[in-house]
Amino acid sequence: MERLQWKWRDDLPEGPWNDEPDKVQWPDPRTGLACMIRRGPLGVWCGYVGVDETHPWFGKDYEDVPVDVHGGLTFAAPCDGDEEHGLCHVPGPGEPDPLYWFGFDCGHAWDVHPRFLDPAYPDIVRMETEFGTYRDVAYVTAETENLALQIANAAG
Repeated sequence: MERLQWKWRDDLPEGPWNDEPDKVQWPDPRTGLACMIRRGPLGVWCGYVGVDETHPWFGKDYEDVPVDVHGGLTFAAPCDGDEEHGLCHVPGPGEPDPLYWFGFDCGHAWDVHPRFLDPAYPDIVRMETEFGTYRDVAYVTAETENLALQIANAAG
């Protein structure tokens, strides 16, 4: 898998997210597992790690997977078929496909939701910016790679 990134969102208010991509895929440098981050509808990042059919967690529900990641796992499903915008990767030659993805999101309490920062709603903007933290590309990449390590360790 090669590192690829896409940018398509232009509907978010001004902020540090405007200089970030909207989706990135890469191989985890420690485990070789497929990693992906993708911006969700509220502008928050979601991180994912893909496993192939040989992994013991392939096909499991996220609630049955014991990992420690930001906000806990909130997603487990196969590729959705949309390599550019969706939850799907572009596999390299000879790489496993399909993959089953485990994911988390950064849209919890005390996380900044860029979509909510509409100047028409100053009270929401104040709450988000005074009490929340924007989880940027660097944070979500590190958290995704931490998830990859946990998933690799589960396979032995």
